[in-house]
Amino acid sequence: MEVANVTFSDRIPTGYEPVDDLLFGGIPERHAAVLTSPANDERNLLIRRFLETGIKAGQITFLVSTGAFNTKTLTARTQMNFYHFICNPIADVITKSHPNTFKLRGIENLLDLNIALNSALRKLNSTVKKPRRCCIQIVSDVLLHHKAVQTRRWLTRLLPELRAKGFTILAVMDLGMHSFQESRAVLDLFEGEISIYEEPGSKGKGRFLAIKRMTGKEYLETEMPLSHDRA
Repeated sequence: MEVANVTFSDRIPTGYEPVDDLLFGGIPERHAAVLTSPANDERNLLIRRFLETGIKAGQITFLVSTGAFNTKTLTARTQMNFYHFICNPIADVITKSHPNTFKLRGIENLLDLNIALNSALRKLNSTVKKPRRCCIQIVSDVLLHHKAVQTRRWLTRLLPELRAKGFTILAVMDLGMHSFQESRAVLDLFEGEISIYEEPGSKGKGRFLAIKRMTGKEYLETEMPLSHDRA
């Protein structure tokens, strides 16, 4: 599908062409966007491209995950600008120790995660003006365990802190894991929503990408079909 070849200067490229095309270059700088998608190859590819694009550009790049996402190639190629916060009781098994790897026992104690994030944020060089990016993969895990009130309280504090430090944020949620009420309590904390979803077609189910919203910013309201041959 052909889209307008327009790029706005205030956008942070994700490195994933379908998203960057629909958003005129990427996620608006210092915005918090949520990717709503079930687990699939396209979701994993978008996350990986978002991280790799930041690392290759020399941008401070945070990843908050349970460790299920494969970051071995990222860690091997990066210098000191990639920070990985692993919320998993077997984090020592999942990854090797690294000065910028924070191993946490899980998502049960959000205070431990907040302390680790704040520790890393305090050490960042405030004179460096490059954009920064953060991927938060654990939103659904936190919502399942802590329910809507505590999850909303956690994000209400975390997202402004990251934005104030120059971060553009991509969070990840699987809406199929939550009730409508729980999902809405969290989704409205984000300025934007990017959605990957399936719809039936003549050749079976097809996978599509759309920008549901991006508050105060221009984007294409186009449903884009996704192919499986992207690398």
